[in-house]
Amino acid sequence: MRDGRSYLGHIKLMKTFEIFPTPISVTNIKISQNLVNYFKTVEMFTQNESINYGFYSKDTQILRSKPCEELRKIILKDVTEYSREVLCFDTKGMLDVHSWVSVKLPGQNHVPHGHPNCAVTAVFYFDDVQGECPLSFHKNVSRGSNVFEMRPKFDEKKLSESKYSDTTYFKPDQFDMLIFPSYQIHGVPANTSKKNRYSLAMNFVPMNELGTKDNLTHFIYNNAIV
Repeated sequence: MRDGRSYLGHIKLMKTFEIFPTPISVTNIKISQNLVNYFKTVEMFTQNESINYGFYSKDTQILRSKPCEELRKIILKDVTEYSREVLCFDTKGMLDVHSWVSVKLPGQNHVPHGHPNCAVTAVFYFDDVQGECPLSFHKNVSRGSNVFEMRPKFDEKKLSESKYSDTTYFKPDQFDMLIFPSYQIHGVPANTSKKNRYSLAMNFVPMNELGTKDNLTHFIYNNAIV
């Protein structure tokens, strides 16, 4: 108390906690040049809207092709480990439901998107990685959306440099495979190089079944076959 007035001291104790992180795992799988060449020479789908977002292989089960037998075993092992140990799925294993080669020509990109009807997605960069940032991840609820109606003015420079930005970019090395939940919104920034950018994209679901009996969400795949 001084001159009849009270003074409040200020001790800076601000702490920041990062809660509910989205786990994105990276593993590295070396493959032969023959297999790289196989992926780069498969027949591509080049019609309609695929031209806007690059091209993808006509074979959308390419991981099940004969040349990919050994690679598929390794990938399923890594994706199963991620699903069990990181996402805590109670499953015997994971099963690939889609797999395709994706090509982005110089200047091509892909808008942010997720993968419905899947649980886990992986992208394998089997070729030299072209361009600055081959993959971007986006918060599923963006600032200024209908869910978050407060719309303050942001310091765009700070926001772009902050780890709390709505978007983060990732540049993998050759033979890196990124694994993440399929609901996670991701995009492909423009290929800024003068060469084609190649990757192998894959979607997975838990083997044999989904859900549990106690809440009537148990779904056995074979039961849906007429």
